[in-house]
Amino acid sequence: MANVIKEEILFFPDLLNNTQLQKMTGYNKDNYSDLVNMRGFPKFDDGSGRTKYPRDGVRQFIKAHTEYNFD
Repeated sequence: MANVIKEEILFFPDLLNNTQLQKMTGYNKDNYSDLVNMRGFPKFDDGSGRTKYPRDGVRQFIKAHTEYNFD
């Protein structure tokens, strides 16, 4: 039998920080918590206590839950 080497491909989505999220969505520091605290909003903890948001997941969430369309 030949040895088969398997490679694992990891996918790292394009992650946004708070400032980038606010710029993309038009929310500001006073009201963006309304958006990110919505049930099911996509976010990750980066292990350093900072929250990151996947760009594509945010777009899909906003498109599904609001009338705003990025296209």
